[in-house]
Amino acid sequence: MILLFSLLWELPPLRVDTVKNYVLYRFEGCGYPGRSGVPVLPFQDLHLKPGGKVERIKWEVLEEEYLPGIPPPCVSPDGSMVPYGNYSPPPCSVLGNSHGYLDLRIFPFVLEDGKIKVRKKIKIDFEVRKEKIRIKGKRKGGEWIKIGVLEKGVYRLDYEDIEKAGYNPEEINPKSIRIFSGGARAINMSEVLYDTIFDFLPYTIPYYFHGDTDKIWEEGEYLYFYAEDLEGWGKNEITSSISLYKNPYADTNFYWLTWGHDEIEYPRIYSKPSNPRDFLFPDTVHFEQDSTCPSFSGLRFIWDNIMASPVAVFERKFKLVSPEPEGEIFISLHLETGSQYVLSFYLNDEKLGEDTVSSLSETIPLQFLLPCTNLREENTLRVELHNEGKILYFDYFEVYYTKHGKIEKEGFFRASAGGDVKIEGNGSLVFDVTDPFHALELSGVEYEHGVCFKMKEGRKYYVADGFKEPVGVRGGDPYSLFSGGANWVAITHPSLLNAVYELASWREEHLDTFSSPIVRVVTTEEIYNNFSGGVKDPSAIKRFVIWSQYNWNPSPSFYFLVGSGSFDYRNIFGSSPPSDLVPVHETGTLISENDLLSGNPCWDGWFTDLSGDSRGDIPIGRLTASTPSEVMEWIEKLINYELSMGPWRFTAVILADDESEPPSSNTYMSEQISFELPEWMYRIKIYGEMYTWEGPEMNVARENIKRTLSRGCAWVSYMGHGNIEQLAHERLFLRADIGDLTNGAKCPFFYFGTCNAGYFDRPDERSLGDYSVLYPYGGAIASLAPTRATYASQNYSLGLRLAQLFSSKHTFGELCMEALRTSSGSYTYTLFGDPATPIHFHEISSIPAGSTHSGVLRLYGDGDIIVTSLPYDTSLGYIPVVLDGHPLFKGSMKDSISIHLPYGFKDSALVVYWYKGKSEIPVDTQNWYKDGTPPSVKIIYQGKELEDSAYIAPQGEIALVVEDESGVDLRNEKNISLSVGEETHFLAFDFRYEEGSSQKGWVSVPYTTPPGEKLTLWASAKDPAGNVGVIKRTVYVMEEEEFFEVLPYPNPSHGEITFYIRGNADGMARFSIYTVAGRKIVDAIVSVNNGKGEFHWDGKDKLGRDVANGLYIWRCKAGHHVKFGRVVITR
Repeated sequence: MILLFSLLWELPPLRVDTVKNYVLYRFEGCGYPGRSGVPVLPFQDLHLKPGGKVERIKWEVLEEEYLPGIPPPCVSPDGSMVPYGNYSPPPCSVLGNSHGYLDLRIFPFVLEDGKIKVRKKIKIDFEVRKEKIRIKGKRKGGEWIKIGVLEKGVYRLDYEDIEKAGYNPEEINPKSIRIFSGGARAINMSEVLYDTIFDFLPYTIPYYFHGDTDKIWEEGEYLYFYAEDLEGWGKNEITSSISLYKNPYADTNFYWLTWGHDEIEYPRIYSKPSNPRDFLFPDTVHFEQDSTCPSFSGLRFIWDNIMASPVAVFERKFKLVSPEPEGEIFISLHLETGSQYVLSFYLNDEKLGEDTVSSLSETIPLQFLLPCTNLREENTLRVELHNEGKILYFDYFEVYYTKHGKIEKEGFFRASAGGDVKIEGNGSLVFDVTDPFHALELSGVEYEHGVCFKMKEGRKYYVADGFKEPVGVRGGDPYSLFSGGANWVAITHPSLLNAVYELASWREEHLDTFSSPIVRVVTTEEIYNNFSGGVKDPSAIKRFVIWSQYNWNPSPSFYFLVGSGSFDYRNIFGSSPPSDLVPVHETGTLISENDLLSGNPCWDGWFTDLSGDSRGDIPIGRLTASTPSEVMEWIEKLINYELSMGPWRFTAVILADDESEPPSSNTYMSEQISFELPEWMYRIKIYGEMYTWEGPEMNVARENIKRTLSRGCAWVSYMGHGNIEQLAHERLFLRADIGDLTNGAKCPFFYFGTCNAGYFDRPDERSLGDYSVLYPYGGAIASLAPTRATYASQNYSLGLRLAQLFSSKHTFGELCMEALRTSSGSYTYTLFGDPATPIHFHEISSIPAGSTHSGVLRLYGDGDIIVTSLPYDTSLGYIPVVLDGHPLFKGSMKDSISIHLPYGFKDSALVVYWYKGKSEIPVDTQNWYKDGTPPSVKIIYQGKELEDSAYIAPQGEIALVVEDESGVDLRNEKNISLSVGEETHFLAFDFRYEEGSSQKGWVSVPYTTPPGEKLTLWASAKDPAGNVGVIKRTVYVMEEEEFFEVLPYPNPSHGEITFYIRGNADGMARFSIYTVAGRKIVDAIVSVNNGKGEFHWDGKDKLGRDVANGLYIWRCKAGHHVKFGRVVITR
């Protein structure tokens, strides 16, 4: 199907800046060319979703005009200005076009003979071929049972196993059963993007039923089938260049059983022997143990790493069953590059050889094939490295040998020639497993003297003395996600599911640009069931994203990964809880610790990369929570952030390391990023160049950063050196400092333009980037940080685009996605936080005539900014640094420009920023009306105004509500104070106005005081005219600690239930009831007075319908208390 689309692009409002003798044109969201020899003229990148592949595109310029000035030339890496000639790019250029997405670059400006011409309107027409991904081999719908297996063998499924999975075996016709397999293969991440026909359970597995023929599965009856594990060469081809023996993601394979199909009975292979005899069989045994990951990243685990002191020795014992003494040992190990190494090899204390080698690449193993003549049933292999101080990285070894026909419990035998064979041992099962997904049982086998049967040349047989037990049998559905739709999707681990439902409830009502948003929470287990045959595999998440983009309606606009992730997919390190709840995308097999900073990249954007350029095409973010409580605390922080407004949302904090050598002067780059932020933002700059060293550190700068961030802001950026736990060699900011931040809901977006600050995929520690977001009492609401080492130029390019695009038109996910797609930065950055979180500003768009507008007006004591050239000793010479003056006034204004001025204000110029441009108005402060009314001050406790002789808990939170016609004077932190007993808190810098008001606001402070005391509270506030309002209250501190409980009665109930709420604190409680699937059916606010409250549920949902019989989940939140429970309806 071909669809026709038309796009009319119009030039946004221009902003003009003069740089030396040049004119720099800019508009919101623009970018600039980064190559030498072209003029600095802006372009715009568009990321469109036409829903199919664009087959033809054409454009037409509808309106253009000439503009004055000469554009500056681009700066080359050495700092020189390269001259340019004419510049005439096409009106638009296609950057990417696949999987339903189109990336366009619009070029509005051209330069002809030294004159700037702008294309103001461009019409773009394109044809789109609409596609869907088809399902190949979709099975008949119905009930499914998921069967887990750990190793190769024949597995038995009993009557009791079916019952434990939740089904009645007697309702199953054994002959109508089908068993399916996903193939026991890891998904090739290089190919997942190009799947157009999905079939995730391609194999139908033969099975045999032991029981009568009455078509009913009765007690004592069972079925059995041959199953494969996840190990083996060829099964784990992760990319075209990475092939592993062990599956790097999982140990457990899964098979799927369903029923209700046409009756079937699988044949057996008749193999009765006539003259059985002993045979010799060629065999290969693989020995490997994944124990450690020296690079702390990537896909390569190894057996051991040993430093030579003076000799490194790797020694392991291994067993063989009935071997001949001659054979070969194949050894695979790794050594660091750049040296000559001497290695010795021993088997059973006999030297097999010695070799001198060099390692050319740490991704390519050194491999040795050593003949031997001393194999036996119990053996010892030893490898020695004779280079002191060097490290031996041992991976695996294999033994190639000939064995006699013998088993202990089980064995595999490949027939090099046909004939009647005798296998020693107590066997009871023989299967032909040449095709492991069509393994058939042999009949006619004799078991009286060993296991005797007829072999065919080239076939492979499995002989065992009994059945294996599955590691888990439970219900599931491998097609539950193949239909549906959502605007916002959370992907989480089952252990976090209930907590994430709370976030989904918020997003159902708060998703920017969607009036009635559809949200969905999906577990990793559901994704594996649907898209990787039940086996854990990160690429299954990408398959889900591709499928939902093509086949869901609506297709998701945001994906949020809720759960920690690490390279330790199989929890080899034994973390509790496991560190890889929601898998990460790891690549690379670099092995040594030298690769810690740059090798084996990891980034979440790969999951939503639908164009093959490694950059996400749909916004995606991650919360690295490990427990439900971490999720719940973060949700509370998010909600408070989205509801909180105030002057902090105008503030940007710009941080920089003190390195100043070109081309990576962090001060210069930070200044340029600052210049690209919205003009009206108030900038606080803390540059390393401005501080002196105190030993190896800059403690004054560090404390200033913590103090500034604790006051709240909307943007933080850092340029310079860094790592997983600190910014700059001088320790400007540490991961440990995050716990000292007290900004609460006043959380910024934090861009870490440094190395490894987002290295979150280590199972043993958090990174600066992810912990700053996860921290519940402040920090950041979202951050963008590189997971590996990056170059300064890449960080700079990305930082510029983030600043240019920083606007309330975007969510944080859209901001980061577009900046990553349209900058030359590295792709290995991860967004921490919900990508649907909106960027809220108090932006002034228009003021109706005669109305009063509440907003923020900034006056500066010496012009609008103070410009200082600091004499830094660098080869760049002087670096101009623009420092914003301190805001002197926050208040209200009318369209007549009638404003309140603070006392002590001298004659100056008032700078008013309008929707377009600015103007300066002379100010005469003589004969002005003087405000003589002090502010109104109220002390609030638990949502109510505190009266004399009231009771308060020994610890809690007290708020002040301050209101004044002139606003509040925030120039000094002492202008708002609260004394609790002997302790005084100065609170002006933490005060925030109510949304839409410049006269009334609030501030809160936690307190702790001994129980049983009589306490005096004093509060004061000053307005801009110097008037001071004071209030005093005398209260009593309760003896007992605060408690809270909820008691449902009756439970179970035939319909109606009353929930009795008890506590010793009054206030409001929010009560919600959910189905077990997570759908909210009741939401109510309950008043708690005198320690008591009741909520009566009539057993109906929001629409007044009786709910069905079953289990329901209730949640009650009062203050910081949250209670969960269950009730049962039985009508």
